[in-house]
Amino acid sequence: MSALGNVISALSEGAKFIPYRNHILTKLMKDSLGGTAKTLMFVNCSPSVYNESETKNSLDYATRVKKIKNMVGKNIASLEDGKYTAILNQYDGFMEKLKAMLRASDKSLEFSNLEVEMNKPTHPVEGEENDK
Repeated sequence: MSALGNVISALSEGAKFIPYRNHILTKLMKDSLGGTAKTLMFVNCSPSVYNESETKNSLDYATRVKKIKNMVGKNIASLEDGKYTAILNQYDGFMEKLKAMLRASDKSLEFSNLEVEMNKPTHPVEGEENDK
C-alpha cells in the first residue's frame, strides 16, 4: 500500500517522475491511475470512536486521490499507426503472392516441405513420444 501511496502522492503533486515500477500493483494500475481513464475511489468510514484513526487516514488518502487530474478521453489510433498497418497489410499481400508463385513453380515440393517444417511445434507436446 505504501507504493500505491507514493504513486498517488506523486500524481497529486504533479511530479515529473511517477514511481509505477516500484510494485506490481502500481504497474498493473498505471493506465487507471495516470492514464486517460476515469478512476473512482470508495472510502469506508466507521462511526465508531475505536476506528477514528483509520477513518481519518482513509479520508486523508481519498483527499490526495481527489487531487489527481486525468485527461479523460478516447484512445484513438494515430495516423502514423494507420500508415504502419497499411504497410503491414501490403507486405502480407506481397507474401501471399510470393507463396502462390512458389507453389506454382517447379520448387513447389521444396516449399511444401519448408511450410511443414516451419509449422512444427518447437516444443514436444506432453504425451507424444519423440521420434528418436
